Amino acid sequence: MTDKKHYFAYGSNMNPERLRKRIGYLPPSRKALLQEYALLFNKNSYKNPTEGFANIVQQPNSQVEGILYEVTDKDIAKLDQFEGVPTHYNHQPIKVECEGKITNALTYIAATIKEGLKPSPDYLNHLLAGKAYLSEAYYQQLANTTCL
Repeated sequence: MTDKKHYFAYGSNMNPERLRKRIGYLPPSRKALLQEYALLFNKNSYKNPTEGFANIVQQPNSQVEGILYEVTDKDIAKLDQFEGVPTHYNHQPIKVECEGKITNALTYIAATIKEGLKPSPDYLNHLLAGKAYLSEAYYQQLANTTCL
């Protein structure tokens, strides 16, 4: 049997349908919180030089809400292809809060960053599709993000 691991999604993979298409099924999922990090759209798009994709950066007194998925190594290998590892994103081990416990997880961090980028409305909608896993305040913060 393949060992399960935890993957913390804070960007477009918060859209359950997008994740299902990428790995072939929807894995078990729960709300999770990453402390001392902030969400930015500073990962440059490979298609549009002004479009930013989601990324997280260490930042005191900040937090990022997201989805903790239970996945396999095979699933991570599939996601790596979509995330462009190692050219666009790299794996980052993190600790998230989930159901009152600290859980080890894997997430993706941008390999290079660029300031002054904005997400496209279509891209932002992938994040908003994770509404069921987000607090109302965090969801509204995302919904109010300035787009291209």
